[in-house]
Amino acid sequence: MSSIPAARPVSAARQPAVPVHAPLGMAPIDPLKLLRRHKWTLAGALVAGAFVGLVANEVWKFFYPSWRTDVVYQCLSVQQDPTKSQYPMQDKDEMERFLLTQSTVLNSDRVLRQSLVDSSPVFERDTKWGQRWTTDSNGQVDFAKGLKQLKKIASANVIYGTNLIRLTVTTQSPEDSAAIAKAVHDSFWKDWRNLSAAIGIEQRGPLERRENDLRAEIQRSDANRDKMMIDYKIDDLRSVRGPAADRSIDESTRKIADAQSARESALSTLKQYEEIRALGPDSFPDELKDAIERDQVIVELKNRVAQSRAYVDSLGSRLGAEHPRMIQERASLDSLVNELAQTRNAQLRKLFDGEVDRAKRLSESASSQLATFTASYNDALARKQEISRVLSKFDQADKDRERVQAQLSEVQSALSAINLTVNVTAQDRIDRIRILTPAQAPDTIFFPKMEVMVPLGIVFTFGLTAGVLFLRELLDQRVKGPADINSIPRTRLIGGVPTVDADPTRPTPETALRDAPTGAVADAYRQARANIAKRMAAAGHKSLLVCSGMPQSGATSAASNIAIGAAGAEQRVLLIDANFRRPALHRVFKLSEGPGLGEVLAKKATLDTAIQTTSTPNLHLLAAGTAANRATPERLSTELMSQVIQEATGKYDLVILDAAPAAIAGDAMGLANRVDCSLLVVRALGEKRGLIARLRDTFSEARAEFLGVLVNRVPPMGTGYMAKNIRAAQEYQATGA
Repeated sequence: MSSIPAARPVSAARQPAVPVHAPLGMAPIDPLKLLRRHKWTLAGALVAGAFVGLVANEVWKFFYPSWRTDVVYQCLSVQQDPTKSQYPMQDKDEMERFLLTQSTVLNSDRVLRQSLVDSSPVFERDTKWGQRWTTDSNGQVDFAKGLKQLKKIASANVIYGTNLIRLTVTTQSPEDSAAIAKAVHDSFWKDWRNLSAAIGIEQRGPLERRENDLRAEIQRSDANRDKMMIDYKIDDLRSVRGPAADRSIDESTRKIADAQSARESALSTLKQYEEIRALGPDSFPDELKDAIERDQVIVELKNRVAQSRAYVDSLGSRLGAEHPRMIQERASLDSLVNELAQTRNAQLRKLFDGEVDRAKRLSESASSQLATFTASYNDALARKQEISRVLSKFDQADKDRERVQAQLSEVQSALSAINLTVNVTAQDRIDRIRILTPAQAPDTIFFPKMEVMVPLGIVFTFGLTAGVLFLRELLDQRVKGPADINSIPRTRLIGGVPTVDADPTRPTPETALRDAPTGAVADAYRQARANIAKRMAAAGHKSLLVCSGMPQSGATSAASNIAIGAAGAEQRVLLIDANFRRPALHRVFKLSEGPGLGEVLAKKATLDTAIQTTSTPNLHLLAAGTAANRATPERLSTELMSQVIQEATGKYDLVILDAAPAAIAGDAMGLANRVDCSLLVVRALGEKRGLIARLRDTFSEARAEFLGVLVNRVPPMGTGYMAKNIRAAQEYQATGA
């Protein structure tokens, strides 16, 4: 046997790609799962809450009932006429200020104290509330104490979104609340009546003087208007002279536009002629050249040139080009040609100058017309402005009169409103305030009420119960199912195995894959073994350490079922019982206790002689050995143990070791430095997340790659193996069979 290193670094490729989870201790809680788990407790909380509400309602009603009397006031708009059925448009800001003002007055110490002063005999005689404060030790009325008590039971507030104010008085007796509400109302009603009358008297005098001033101003405005009608003949200005001035302005505007257009055209032509003159006769317009060619003098000269040229041509054919007669005739022809050119240029310039003069005359005529039309336009505009000024002054006088008339109407309306304020003092209305609901003894209790207390009791009891359950669930560190493994940072979940009770086949846990291959436990081990095999194959691992956190977690069951599954997949598997503290695999497979691993490590037997064949094909067992030879667990951490594992992996496809619980023995840590990978088995509702995190860190520091955690004995609702899903799987398999 060759030795292998005690530790090896884990390559980057073998680092587990585990996502980041919630911090340790803050496991996510499934509300539906929590509800199902505690449904009967929560149902009992609902019933208990209803009972608590009923009891609280009766106790509260007996010891401290509340009876409330409401007095409701309606605030009306300004200038409200009680004889009219329709309300005028109201100023929302003004109405809001009025509502807040009156509610403040109702709550004021002045009104409340006055109600005590006016009604203290009634309170002392007819109310239980008044008997507690009306007289002090000296037999005097204690108004300060009464005011303090009255503020606690009486208040006035604006009803949101309305023009209503509600005065509420709450006592322990319906008669007391009605009497106190009536007293506060009478005090407020008296105060408001006096205030309205005083305001009316103060406001009437200035308004009447203002009315007289406005009437005098209207008379002066009417006289001034009549005078303007006569002096300026306003009707004539509107109907005759005004429209005539408008027509004159329009006509002058049109003529000015035409004159400007004509002048601009003439000036443009002159500019073109000046540019043509600078270039010479050759650039003169073609129409002028055509006109010159039709001139009688030019026509005669052209005929003479043509005749002379014909004579020279005929003479040259007879005498030759060098004949003296021929030379003389050619000189005469050149003289005629020069004369024609000079005459043509002279006539062309004369005609061009005539066109230039005509364009100048047109420009001057257009400028003269423009000046004339502009003067006419200015005159017409001045007349129009004068007419507009007079009419504007007249219209302004009318507007001033209308404004003054409007002010007079406002003053008269204000006087009418004041008169209404003074006159409207009916029993249910004063000025802008009307009583909608008077003070009356209430027929029903205000609080407590059954329809309020019962729901409150249910909400309180149910909420308290649910809060306690949620807090307990949040603080419970135990692993309840595979989902809790995901809350532990850097920890991979390998799978979850349900409890045997949840499996209809009721298998033996240690040999579920062999004895009940169609059961839910067997399926769970198959899924877990597939995850383990995938990771071991990817890394080339052949030895696996299966270890539990605490006793009774099911590491032996996990090791034996994984081994049975691998053997069923045509792998040669060696299962080694390395639990020297409490060996069990020899009993699971009904084999002898020794010789086993203890004898091999004590060098009393070889590996080949100690290995036993099980009833499962391809599966062999190396038992723990006899008690005497496994009395020294330290041998599991020796180099000889490494050699045993190396020799076994050379002969078998897969070697699985079952070790003692890691939380109570250090054997598993020693073995983790001698195998290729390790698996931690925990029991649902047994180990806590903190223990698993510590074991994960310890296994991660060992030579073996830590594959993850297998959760064993998970209740049906905690693993996803719901009872109905398990039954459906069994029915599906039975139908297929």
